[in-house]
Amino acid sequence: MTAIMPESPPRLPAASPQLREVTPLLARYPLLCRRALVRLISLVDRLSAADRIALRGDPLLAAKLTRVERDHAPRLQSGLPGAALAIVAGAALLLVTASRLAG
Repeated sequence: MTAIMPESPPRLPAASPQLREVTPLLARYPLLCRRALVRLISLVDRLSAADRIALRGDPLLAAKLTRVERDHAPRLQSGLPGAALAIVAGAALLLVTASRLAG
């Protein structure tokens, strides 16, 4: 009886720490436990452009990255919406405070 071993993730040159962590998770996707899936989504959400380019250079990882992005699009958001919300909330608080001080 032979055991089927998962393929080892490809080596990427000059990989960042994030890229080194995301690569094996991405290689195993979708066969991840819930905790590993949450970690993968978090890492993919914060990948730099250089790391994304490196992943897209490998056909297998590129396909898996595309699948993760498609499967979990609502969870994957850039930091911009959160930053915009913080700015709007801060501006509203400033206006409320200013109106109370003036009145």
